Amino acid sequence: MKYYKYLLIAGLVLALWGINDPYAGGYNANNNYLTLAAKNYLRFGFTNLKLIPTYYAGEHLPTPIPYYLHHPILIFPLTALPFIIFGFHNWVVHVTNFLFTLGDIFLIYLIGKLVWNKRVGLWAAGLATIFPMTTFFWKYIIFEQGSLFFNLCVFYYVIKYSKNQKLSYVLAIFFFTLFSGFFDWGVLYLFVPLLFFYKKMTKPILVYLTGTVLSLGVFIGCVYLLQGGFGELRQAIGVHGYTATLMDLPFWPLRLLLITLLRFAIYFSPLSLLGFFSKKTPVLWFFFLYGCMNIFVLPTVTWENAYFLFYFIPFLAFTGALWIEKHPHWFIFIIAWSIAVNYFKLEQIKKQFWQYDRAVEINKQLVPYEPVVVENFSGDILEQYFFHPTIPITSDVATPSGTAVVQWYRIVRDFFNVGQL
Repeated sequence: MKYYKYLLIAGLVLALWGINDPYAGGYNANNNYLTLAAKNYLRFGFTNLKLIPTYYAGEHLPTPIPYYLHHPILIFPLTALPFIIFGFHNWVVHVTNFLFTLGDIFLIYLIGKLVWNKRVGLWAAGLATIFPMTTFFWKYIIFEQGSLFFNLCVFYYVIKYSKNQKLSYVLAIFFFTLFSGFFDWGVLYLFVPLLFFYKKMTKPILVYLTGTVLSLGVFIGCVYLLQGGFGELRQAIGVHGYTATLMDLPFWPLRLLLITLLRFAIYFSPLSLLGFFSKKTPVLWFFFLYGCMNIFVLPTVTWENAYFLFYFIPFLAFTGALWIEKHPHWFIFIIAWSIAVNYFKLEQIKKQFWQYDRAVEINKQLVPYEPVVVENFSGDILEQYFFHPTIPITSDVATPSGTAVVQWYRIVRDFFNVGQL
């Protein structure tokens, strides 16, 4: 029986669950800022902004322009294009990253078929589609979907080159590396796995390095020209890497390991843990090391945000496929698990929809573009939906208690001392 097709169908249905919800609660600040950047391209013009994103919410573009330059920029103009076609609706911000997510799944199928066989490729694609990490988080993150897509393209042609040394494969590696670097810093995550497992393939690695240096060099050069230095980049690295937030905790490496394993069980299903005990091939080791790069390079934000495990999708899809093709009836459990996790996470987010309703009421009392001081409130909602610049302040107001199951979630969360499991 082709049970993998049920994983594909159920995964696509779950992926569209909540796609038109307002951007409030959970990880929706990412959607608000991505949408705000897209709107600014249309408000101020692609050429006036030099294709570079800004999260500015005021009426008139200031000088100098407050560009957002923590990441390479390609996702931002690509996300603006669907707004030109479809107009401004909540679901439109997801169009570009939905296409990248579908591309990720298709490439996982192609790699599985190339390395093992078609059956493993289809099972891997089915698992990659149904994982809660995919069905839930693809709607709330900005860079990972596209970065994974281009990096999978690079790896696919590295494998093709290992079987047949065609010039076209080398050119494809360069092309997709270039786009990966224009998309995000994640292009760097390929370096260590390639060096460990494919170091004898000198030409593809040199081509990869050339594309990486060229694409990131262009971006870093733009940052210097626009900002006269690298202060903002240094600040971004400083708050995401090895910081006191994590390292001041007792036994922080053990805590990071335990929270990572717990998140594997939640967002890839408990069966995914079986993959760590399977026999490893160079391809599996490659994707395991690739998935680990966020943990090694950005441990603080990986500690704080579960979606930084997104790059483990290929590894766990392939190890899961090799296991489940021998135990196919477990597909029912995996679908049920994903439904339960998506339901619980979306219910968490829905509890914050009052912020959007409150923003609508606040906007009625303001003149257009009026700045607002906010306390314990997501200012990004007012900025993206209504173009009110916000100035945040904080207080120690306690969050009301929730249901018993939410209380259990909070007990586990507080034990590990992380903001979000």
